[in-house]
Amino acid sequence: MSQEIHGTYSSEPGEPAESAEPEATRRAADEAESSRASRG
Repeated sequence: MSQEIHGTYSSEPGEPAESAEPEATRRAADEAESSRASRG
């Protein structure tokens, strides 16, 4: 599966090579922030 991701990285010129992982990290961070905010 990692090979597919690596292939997508260089074969997708429209999206930055870093789009895949940071997106997941950003989403996780957003969720953490939301739960933190809702908790107070």
